[in-house]
Amino acid sequence: MTASVDCVAAQLASPLPTLSPEISCGETFDWFLTRPNQPAAAIVDGEGRIMGLINRLRFQARYARRYYPELFSKHSIMRLANPQPLIVDCNLPVAELGATLAFEQPDALGNLRNDCIGDI
Repeated sequence: MTASVDCVAAQLASPLPTLSPEISCGETFDWFLTRPNQPAAAIVDGEGRIMGLINRLRFQARYARRYYPELFSKHSIMRLANPQPLIVDCNLPVAELGATLAFEQPDALGNLRNDCIGDI
């Protein structure tokens, strides 16, 4: 896909389900087990604010470590979530998004604002 002047970040996003910050790590583990193709979820509070992002592969890699289920299963998912995901406006031009990812946050997995929550 080539970036054109009118290509914006929203065109790259995939919709993500949302989880409450009150959900536990154990519940999140079970949630991902029942959704084997779900790559991530946005953590959103009751007022719709993005609190974080939980990436399936990163979460499962951490949760699979020795003693993690015993230590974290009852804690909020926020303990293992990314509390500062890259958040950009849906209308951000792809060229600007590329520059942001390349130079400012190269390993970012982002969310998009304005009801365009998604992973890039």
